[in-house]
Amino acid sequence: QHAGYDVLRPCVDDAGGPACDVDGAVTDSAVEPVATVDVTLSEFAFTLSRPSAPAGPVELVARNIGLIAHEVTVIRYEGDPGALPRNPVGGADTSGLPDGAEVGKIWSFDPDVTCRATFDLAPGRYALLCNVVDDGTNPHYGQGMHTAFEVVAG
Repeated sequence: QHAGYDVLRPCVDDAGGPACDVDGAVTDSAVEPVATVDVTLSEFAFTLSRPSAPAGPVELVARNIGLIAHEVTVIRYEGDPGALPRNPVGGADTSGLPDGAEVGKIWSFDPDVTCRATFDLAPGRYALLCNVVDDGTNPHYGQGMHTAFEVVAG
């Protein structure tokens, strides 16, 4: 278990390798996603297959094509995803956000790994970000690794 999260269901990477560590995901395997969003991670950017999805269970298929580990944090956030306060090492400081704003997370995973997780998303604006800090000195968020995503009422 990670601080601030209940580990609800790990997911298996596409190659059938070790489970990807996921918090906040839908735990009922019978739930069908209303949409799938391909999320490509690299240094230091996200590329989404679509800018929005309908409300409900949304599957994120996160593929790390970079050279270093990355993560995907899903935050309900109406503002500019690059304007979150910074923590002392330059990452996004989410501690001041309202309860429940941090919807879930696919924890740090290696290059050439794809992780899948389904999150139940209500209508609104979201920030997807990588909050990895390499060696305590290279905050991926501070390098611009964040993007906006919108969930619309069905």
